[in-house]
Amino acid sequence: MDSLTTDRRSAETTDQLAARSSALRLTWASPLYRGAAVAMLLSGLGFSAAAPQIASLLVHDLGGSLTAAGLFYCSRVGKCR
Repeated sequence: MDSLTTDRRSAETTDQLAARSSALRLTWASPLYRGAAVAMLLSGLGFSAAAPQIASLLVHDLGGSLTAAGLFYCSRVGKCR
């Protein structure tokens, strides 16, 4: 009888630990989610570095107006309101 009670308590504590796991722990535990999170981080970093350079290319090399480049930058970044 004691082993049955111990098994139930063990199952309850496992369920409680799973419920208390954070999203970061769950993401880091899975290789698929971990890889996807790193890929999204690097993608965001790359876009953030490239967006100002595209606006600079439009103005300096292609002869576009600064207004058009600013509009392009704001619409690509999504921070214009």
